[in-house]
Amino acid sequence: MKRKDPVSIKEILSEIIQRRGRFPTQDELRVWKIWDKVADPDIKENTKVLWIKDGKIRLAVRDSIWIQEIRFLERDLIHKINKRLGVNVIKKIEPILNSG
Repeated sequence: MKRKDPVSIKEILSEIIQRRGRFPTQDELRVWKIWDKVADPDIKENTKVLWIKDGKIRLAVRDSIWIQEIRFLERDLIHKINKRLGVNVIKKIEPILNSG
């Protein structure tokens, strides 16, 4: 289907943001970069960061044991992340079972 009238980039981006939600903040983007430095090798091997938004990290985990492990380590991980960033960005880590 062709559009008759040209559409500005501003309109296109505005529509994308409305459909997908807001763009991540700079601090949230920095979390992606430091995750490998903060998480120990076992955590990195058994989890995958799915998204970071509104102070929450959603992690896909290998099995239910890792859900419990991440919940147990949540405060420590949050502290390490925020300390490394120098600002309190992350407030919650939400582990979910990887369905793939």
